[in-house]
Amino acid sequence: MILLKEKYLQLRKQNKFELKNSFVLKHILFDLVLISLSFYFCKIGQGLQFLAIPLLAILMFRSFSFMHEAVHGLVSAHNFLNDSLGLFYGAFCGLPFAPWKKSHLEHHFWSGNYEKDPVMALITILPQFPKPALTLLTFLWRAWVPILALMQYGVFWALSLKSTLKMRSIQSILSLCIPVGLLVGIFLFTSSSFIWGVFIPAVALYLLAVDVVNLPHHLQLPMINGEKKLPIWEQYQVARTCLYPKWVANFIVLNFNYHSEHHMFPDAPWYYLEKLHLALRIELAEAQTIDPSFKWILENRPKELLEVIQPNSNQKILIKAS
Repeated sequence: MILLKEKYLQLRKQNKFELKNSFVLKHILFDLVLISLSFYFCKIGQGLQFLAIPLLAILMFRSFSFMHEAVHGLVSAHNFLNDSLGLFYGAFCGLPFAPWKKSHLEHHFWSGNYEKDPVMALITILPQFPKPALTLLTFLWRAWVPILALMQYGVFWALSLKSTLKMRSIQSILSLCIPVGLLVGIFLFTSSSFIWGVFIPAVALYLLAVDVVNLPHHLQLPMINGEKKLPIWEQYQVARTCLYPKWVANFIVLNFNYHSEHHMFPDAPWYYLEKLHLALRIELAEAQTIDPSFKWILENRPKELLEVIQPNSNQKILIKAS
């Protein structure tokens, strides 16, 4: 089954994606609660500081998801507020907002093209590594060390630095300086017990969540190369939707798991994606790739790393890319 352009346009016409300030305000208030509880547990100590680890990890992933919404202009209709919150939340997930925005929008434009999509750079980079390095990386991968998330962050920052040197805009420079400044501030003005006992474990837990949540979205799916690109209504073929418990989807990852829906409707705020998922399930049926309850990550953790990142040669793009 394929989704024709006419049906896609009909779905768009049936759904109006109005920005809801109440959702944004609730999100910010929830994050303030996470920060306050983390501070409170750390201040009390006596073992309670370790409760701050999952709270901070959740805050980091929510910050990534919220920054991602700002990248698409879905936080506020006012550009200054939208971008300011993007900068702020980018700091909490360790990513530079403006340069990451550039590479992420390129990811949407070239989605499915592993040669052009900057997010898929590891597919072309990793096979060039020497065999001993790949053996070590596979060992770390199998040990549930979030090595791919760390390497993906390295790619993001390399692209961001390159982009900032070209753009040299105030927003790009701020995007680099704010997360770096926050990290330096944490290491300079907090205790070593907080850094090593709470902060670094929270970062490790967040990166593991990045592995678990983000990697299934595009890996082991059919891909194209060269100058080919898929129109937006065909991108369900190169993106995988993951089904999580509702509280995880709504409150931790901000529906980022509805990934094929996001690629087909990138102008839809996160609070519309669940409804779009139900509509697309009717239209696409088995043509939509679904990962239920973390199945992908559990099946792929024991594999060789190169096997994990390879495109699925057994599947074909159903509609010829332009």
